[in-house]
Amino acid sequence: MAEAALSKPEGISLKNLRAGGLFIAIIIYALWSSPTPEQFGTAEIIIGLLLISAAGISGAFRALDMRSGAKWETGAKLLLIYGLTLPVLTGLIMGNSIIGIIRDLIPFLFLLLPLFLCPLFSGQNEQRKNLTIFIVALGLIFSLRVLLPAVTGLKIVNDPFLLANAPTVLFSALLLIGLCGWYLYRADLLKSAVFIALSLIPLATMALIMQRASVGIFGMTIFFLMIVGLVHRPARVFLPLLLLTLAAFIYWPEITNVTQSLMRKTSLVGFNMRWQEAMAVLDALSGSFFTVLLGKGWGASVASPAVGGAVVNFTHSLITTYWLKTGLVGVCFVLFYLYQLGLLLLQILFRNPVMALALAGPFVIDIFLYASFKSLDFGLVLLLIPLWAEGAERLQKTPGYSIQE
Repeated sequence: MAEAALSKPEGISLKNLRAGGLFIAIIIYALWSSPTPEQFGTAEIIIGLLLISAAGISGAFRALDMRSGAKWETGAKLLLIYGLTLPVLTGLIMGNSIIGIIRDLIPFLFLLLPLFLCPLFSGQNEQRKNLTIFIVALGLIFSLRVLLPAVTGLKIVNDPFLLANAPTVLFSALLLIGLCGWYLYRADLLKSAVFIALSLIPLATMALIMQRASVGIFGMTIFFLMIVGLVHRPARVFLPLLLLTLAAFIYWPEITNVTQSLMRKTSLVGFNMRWQEAMAVLDALSGSFFTVLLGKGWGASVASPAVGGAVVNFTHSLITTYWLKTGLVGVCFVLFYLYQLGLLLLQILFRNPVMALALAGPFVIDIFLYASFKSLDFGLVLLLIPLWAEGAERLQKTPGYSIQE
């Protein structure tokens, strides 16, 4: 009788409850929080608790179990162990603030989100798709939080640049435009129209903030998907190509305006002092062989030319940030982990090019160009990589399935 009283209702499992908690965390994050908030409020505390419950005790123990796992998991575990030990100790020895150390540890754990949450969705096709839908919704909501004040004149609560730079905004734009092309490829005009309408929301956000790299990746993704279609099914690509040409002709004045704005920004700011910022990090580490090797610990800061010489606790590249805080040793660990995820992206590309390119855009940009690698969004994008790679591997072993599953 006691067992019956404690049993869960039919159809509801602990895994589903934990996954539901993650979905709720994503919605709260989308509506009431932002990437790298200045202060932790009620929304951030609830999100943190839901993320911890989603990972569960088993997820924490599994993250530290070195006995099994794929290569990317091994890389993630090594990075986790290193990141929770030496950079913390170095930061304390260097006298870095406790708050600064904590603020660095949180995005570090976001970076390792796949390690903690992959088991929650592994082998569950529907839940993987649900997770993808929620992440796309996150990108759309962030976009609307930027666009609606711009259109209505209402005061925006959060920094529009933070919201527009979120990796999920670019991911949603790339996935939605890819699905638009996919349904055009299959002559399903209604679904294609829905997806192109949705894709314009994050695209307009990126154009409004003049994100050159994101808009460029968007155009390159369309071009690459067209090439893939022409190689495999030239006749089917005729309709998408015709409609794309027609849309470009109709909206040519707007396209010209956006292009000119992006070119004007490039002429004014160039590459936003990224190279000079990297040199500033090298200068900050050059005092000792040990700081070059081990970094200055979590909580370290640097006077960055990319933000007018202000002292900040980040750089606009994941590599230079990790070099500053974790040293060359930490950079090797993080690059090994990300390299293994990159190999999984190639695996997805051959079975699901739309998903692979949608994930590859924010993956590459946020490693080299944007500071958004510190956000929960980046961890969520990384989480999708091994999950969709698992699906791609299963499709490869099961003939007769669609390239888009």
